[in-house]
Amino acid sequence: MLLRDNLAADLGRRRFLKTAGISGVGLVGLMMAEGQLVTAAAGPTASDIDMFNFALNLEYLKAQFYSFATTGKPIATALQGAKPGATTGGAAVTFDNTSKTSTLAAELAADDLAHVQVLQAAGANVDMPALALNASVAMGAQTDFLQVARAFEDVAVSAYASMVPLMQTKDDFNLVAQLLATEAQHAGAVRKLCVEQSVTSAPLDAADIPPDATHYFSLDVTHAEVAARTTAQVLAIVYGGTAPGLFFPLGFNGNIK
Repeated sequence: MLLRDNLAADLGRRRFLKTAGISGVGLVGLMMAEGQLVTAAAGPTASDIDMFNFALNLEYLKAQFYSFATTGKPIATALQGAKPGATTGGAAVTFDNTSKTSTLAAELAADDLAHVQVLQAAGANVDMPALALNASVAMGAQTDFLQVARAFEDVAVSAYASMVPLMQTKDDFNLVAQLLATEAQHAGAVRKLCVEQSVTSAPLDAADIPPDATHYFSLDVTHAEVAARTTAQVLAIVYGGTAPGLFFPLGFNGNIK
C-alpha cells in the first residue's frame, strides 16, 4: 500500500513535468534468448515513455493473469485503453485453502493492477495488447499458477533492472526503482512458495535460475546480483521466440516491440 500511496501523491507533479517537457505447463518449455545477459536495454533513442509503455505491456499481462486467477474475470475495461486487444484463455484457479498461495495471489492481483494505473498516470499510453493466457496453462491448478507467476515475476524484475539506468529524469528513475523493488519482493515471495510446495520449472533462458531447495533467489552466483534483461531478451521469453507469439500473439504495443 505504501508504494501506491506514495506514487499517487506524486503523480500530479509528474504529469505537470511531462506536459512542460521536463524530461507453467506450456511455459516450462521456454528456453529462448540464449547467451549471457547484458545491462543495455532499448538503446539511447528510447524515451522514458517508450520504456514505460514497454513495462505497461508486461503489467497488462500480469494484471490480467492474476485477475483471472483470483476472480475468473478480466481487469476493468476502463483500464485497458481505448482499443484493447482481445484476451483468450484465463480462468479462476482452484487454490489450496490450507496454503498461503491464494492470499499471495490476491495481493499480486491488486499490486499489478495498481502498477497499470501508476504507469498510465506517469504517461504510458498504449492500449492493452492482445493476450493469450491459454498459452501458459489451463489456469486451473495451483501448481500451474505458481509456475507461471514465478516466471512472470522474475522476468519483470529483470526488465525493470535494465530500465533503471536508462531513465532520463530523476522522477522517472525513482518510479522505476520503486517498481523494481516491488517486483523483487513479489518474485521472492512466489519463489519461496514454489520451493515449499516443490513446484519445479525449466529455465526460461540461459541466465534463469528456477527456484529449488538450494536457489531461493534468482541471483548471479558470482556477484549475487539479479539479471538485467534487455528488451529483446524479455520479448524472446514472452513471445516464445523472436517474433510475436505465445502470450502476445500480435506483439507488444508501442515503439519497443
